Amino acid sequence: MNSDRKKINPSQSAEQKRHESEEQLSLLQTITTELTTAEDLSSALEVVLRDVCEKTGWVVGHAWVPNQDGTDLEFRSAWYCGDGELGQFRAVSEGLHFKPGVGLPGRVWESKRPAWVENVTDDPNFPRSTAARTAGLKTGVGIPILSGKKVIAVLEFFMRESRAQNERLLNVIASVAGQLDLLHRATHAEAAARERSVPDSGKLHITARLDGRQRRLHFLVQRPLVRLHRNDARGDERMGLAEGPSPGRSGSSG
Repeated sequence: MNSDRKKINPSQSAEQKRHESEEQLSLLQTITTELTTAEDLSSALEVVLRDVCEKTGWVVGHAWVPNQDGTDLEFRSAWYCGDGELGQFRAVSEGLHFKPGVGLPGRVWESKRPAWVENVTDDPNFPRSTAARTAGLKTGVGIPILSGKKVIAVLEFFMRESRAQNERLLNVIASVAGQLDLLHRATHAEAAARERSVPDSGKLHITARLDGRQRRLHFLVQRPLVRLHRNDARGDERMGLAEGPSPGRSGSSG
């Protein structure tokens, strides 16, 4: 046996995965805390685009929302790591509308499922391939934001490296998307809650699955957000107003 041959250390691999999971959990906590101060879906989208890009290495983040007729996706928000060579890609994106199934946003809108494209410049269903090539973009990912069975927005992110699909990172972004759904529902329920004299503070409860472990997080909020109660055994969900107050934030696994 060649003693110089490099071997994979299982403990190092496990430690790296644990470190990545903790970093991604920290990202989820940061974003969720900031979302408690967002006044509407548009401001919440900007928070998510910025934080996901800054903390996970994506250089471009876009948010697309259905138009009033529900026939096209329209460009709503963006975050860029500097403009420069990304300017043309931004200009092209801002001028587009996507039908269901067309482009990265359209396919996510139609399928209601995340999509990961390792190299968008080689994808036949990516109308912005020329602009992406000019900007030096490679990997793209699209995430739907669902409210019930309805897609209320699509997030897309791009990086310059070609990267294989990362399930843990997808899970984090999908968990964040779930919080945007809660915020969307909460803004519609808030007026009715105030009429019923619901206290102005409470706890926001979220659950995320990272690296096979379920984490339940609790956040003190200063507005009557809505809590999602989930029965994992049956897979059903119900909505209710969060109750509080709470002394702060905590995290647990189970």
